[in-house]
Amino acid sequence: MEKENWIEKVLNSTSGITKVIPDDQLLFKIQKKIKTQTTISNRWVFTAAAVLLILFDINFEVLFSKSKKSNGTEMVASSISITNQFY
Repeated sequence: MEKENWIEKVLNSTSGITKVIPDDQLLFKIQKKIKTQTTISNRWVFTAAAVLLILFDINFEVLFSKSKKSNGTEMVASSISITNQFY
C-alpha cells in the first residue's frame, strides 16, 4: 500500500508544473543556430569512406600476406645471438 501511494505521488508530482516559455529573442537565436548548422556534403563522406576502405585493404594485406621479410628478420635475430645472452 505504501509503495503504491509513493508511486502515485511520484507520478503526479509534475501535474502542477506550468510550461516555461523562453524569451522571444532567445528562442529566435536558438532556432537560428539550429537552422544554420552546417552539414557535411556527400563528397566528403564518400572520400572518407574510400580512404578507410583503402587503409583497411592495406592493413589486411600486411597482416595476412606471407612475406619473406619476417622470416629473414627472424633468421638475422637468431643468428646474432644463439644463446640469447646480451652481454
